Amino acid sequence: MKTLEEVKSQIEPVVKQQKAQQAAQKQAEDLLQQAKTQDWTRPGGEGRGGCDLGLFQPQGCGAGSGSGAAVDGCGVHAAEKSPADMAATSQGFAVFQLLAVQPPSTPTFEEIRTKVEEQFKNERANILLAQKTQELSDRAKSEHDLKKAAKELGATMKSSDFVAPDGRFPILGR
Repeated sequence: MKTLEEVKSQIEPVVKQQKAQQAAQKQAEDLLQQAKTQDWTRPGGEGRGGCDLGLFQPQGCGAGSGSGAAVDGCGVHAAEKSPADMAATSQGFAVFQLLAVQPPSTPTFEEIRTKVEEQFKNERANILLAQKTQELSDRAKSEHDLKKAAKELGATMKSSDFVAPDGRFPILGR
């Protein structure tokens, strides 16, 4: 048998997690009651307490990006124009209302074009960032002067106080 003091450090996080889960469920239930009594279907309506996830695929709950990703895969099945409901997700709870069902359709050229352009720009930006970072690193190593190399490349160099191995940088975080 172990004493309470010996197992307290093991029990405490479990109890905190359970209390947090109960609090989250209570908030979700309160929000569900509010959703059932107020009209959240009006854009910008009084008391609108959530966000419009837009369209999503039948096999999940989220659009796969943006706010939809937070409820992705929660297995919600609801009928069109059914009352608000609640579902547990990997990040907590989701209160939702299915307003309409739209049959699957092929996206328009403009919809696809916009997505492809955005993906291309993001990929290109990452490649350019990696190239510039490598160039800065190479110059700093060859000249043994990071400040000078950063200035030549038009980059801004900032420094911070010493940071412990498990500490945080003021701008970057951990």
